[in-house]
Amino acid sequence: MKKLLLLCASLFLVIQSALVYDFSAVAPSGQTLYYDMMGNNKVAVTRPGNNSYSSLTGNLIIPSSVTYGNDVYTVTEIGTGAFPNSL
Repeated sequence: MKKLLLLCASLFLVIQSALVYDFSAVAPSGQTLYYDMMGNNKVAVTRPGNNSYSSLTGNLIIPSSVTYGNDVYTVTEIGTGAFPNSL
């Protein structure tokens, strides 16, 4: 029984970490950014799942708004841990 609970908990954590962001979009500077929906058509830049933004090069432009589907979202924040290894 304990092994089954441990297995279920492990699977939950793996699935949860894979779903860290709600959608992605290409920024004006050409890099792909990942976003969390915050409600009221607002989003936050977030960490890209199990990956990081470590492969970004050049200047990054974070847009003031982003389109996903037919909706336009206002970018209101950069989430905690979005750029953990940045200076």
